[in-house]
Amino acid sequence: MVDRDQSFVIGISSPTGGGKTTLVSRLVQCLDDAVVLSFDEYDEAGVIGHPESYQQWYQQGANYNVWQAERLAADLGRLKSGCAVTSPKDQCLTTPASFIVFDAPLGRAHQATGQYIDLMVYIDTPLDVAMARRLLRDFYAQSTSLSPERSEELRGELEGYHTFARLLYVEFVRQMTSTSDLVMDGLLPPDELANQVVRVIQKLKS
Repeated sequence: MVDRDQSFVIGISSPTGGGKTTLVSRLVQCLDDAVVLSFDEYDEAGVIGHPESYQQWYQQGANYNVWQAERLAADLGRLKSGCAVTSPKDQCLTTPASFIVFDAPLGRAHQATGQYIDLMVYIDTPLDVAMARRLLRDFYAQSTSLSPERSEELRGELEGYHTFARLLYVEFVRQMTSTSDLVMDGLLPPDELANQVVRVIQKLKS
C-alpha cells in the first residue's frame, strides 16, 4: 500500500555495469518533482561498512544485512518523511520531493534501507555484458590509455572474477530478482526501461 503522505521511493539495482546509474538519471528526467539518493555517495564517503572477507561472507550465507548503512537508512527514512538530508560526501542538501529515486544496489535484500522502498526495480543485465560495459567505462575514463597500475588492477579484477567473484554476482542476481517488484531486460534501451518504470508507478499511484 502506497502512503500518499510520504514520498514514493523507487529502488534501482543492477550488476556493476548493468545500467543502474543511467536509469536513475532517466527517471529523474521523466518524473515530476524527483530527487536522487545514492548508496554509492555514502559508500565513497566511508560511512558504509562492508564484510571484511567476501569469500567468508558468501560461505556464511551471503546475508546483505551485514552491510552497515545506518546513516543511509536514517537519511532515506527522513527524506521519505519530508525532511531534507545532507550528503556525507560533499555536504550538498537534498530537499524532499514527491519521488525519491534510490540508487540501491542491495535492494530489499538490505532490510535497513529496503524497508523504505515502495517499488523495487532490478535491471537484469547478463553478467558478461555488464562486465564488458564496466571495462569499457574504466578504459574510456582513462582517456583511452590505461596506466600500468590501472592495467594491473583490471587484470586482478578479471582473474578474481574468473576464480571466485562470479559466484558472488550469481548470488547477487538471485537475491535481487527474488526481492524485486519489477525485473527488466537490461539489454533494452534506457529510455524504454524508464518508460516501463513510469507506467508501473502511474498504476500504483492511480
